[in-house]
Amino acid sequence: MKKLVMGACMGALVAMAAPAVAGPLDSQTVNVNLTVNGLDYGTQSVLVGAGDEGNYFGDTYFDLNGGANGDEFVYTSTGDFCGINCQGGDVVWTLSNIQGLTGFLILQQDVGPVTINSLTSSSVSFSYADNSIHQGVNVVGRFQTGSVPEPASWALMLGGFGMVGGAMRSRRKAAVTFA
Repeated sequence: MKKLVMGACMGALVAMAAPAVAGPLDSQTVNVNLTVNGLDYGTQSVLVGAGDEGNYFGDTYFDLNGGANGDEFVYTSTGDFCGINCQGGDVVWTLSNIQGLTGFLILQQDVGPVTINSLTSSSVSFSYADNSIHQGVNVVGRFQTGSVPEPASWALMLGGFGMVGGAMRSRRKAAVTFA
């Protein structure tokens, strides 16, 4: 009986300690804003899914579904250019309306050092100097989103508590004898 109770307790503890699974951004509508050297190139509201979500100037594209889990921002170019506006200054990307954002990690920064300017639970802003853009991938950033335990974790935890309760209820009282 003690082994049953211990097994149920361990199962409940494992269920509570199970790592959270980050959900993909698929089917979220994310706002993407681009500002270069103080000039606002506008905001695009895009539905995250397969393929490139949007582009600026017809030859540079951004994709919010670039990772295996659909959780990356990928900025690519179809050719080599002198920059976005070829006048220097800062390129500032602001991504907003992201559900459960807890972090943003820069994975690739071929345009030069990328700086994260601000991060909230629903938006991230990052920037870099408007230098040369090469053909291919130029910037990759991974979204880190909040966690929600999987239904299997909840089921395991509740089952463990039920087994502990059942074991405690069916426990027989020891008979006391006096000599």
